[in-house]
Amino acid sequence: MLGPLKDAVIAINGQVSAEVDLGSTFEYLQVYIPTIDSSQVGLQVCDAPGGTYKVLGASALTDTTTGDFKDVFTLGGFRYIKVTTSAAQASGAVTFVVRGWRA
Repeated sequence: MLGPLKDAVIAINGQVSAEVDLGSTFEYLQVYIPTIDSSQVGLQVCDAPGGTYKVLGASALTDTTTGDFKDVFTLGGFRYIKVTTSAAQASGAVTFVVRGWRA
């Protein structure tokens, strides 16, 4: 089952997107990584909206990249996420497109 496509926007000079509610819990997360300033891309997850977000482990982390590709991260049953980058996105705001996926 595929969830709906959602935007995860990181503001100019930011490193963390706003909270994204995937609509349900999912095993995996499909991620379109747009062209970005060179950095790693990862996830923070939470069990409830507006809660305290924690970094999701290595199963949801890219090597350093400038983006423009798609990837699948192991999400492990979370519903609320934030997309992160290891460097500020000084070139402008970036929009990652994500959606949950369950086998």
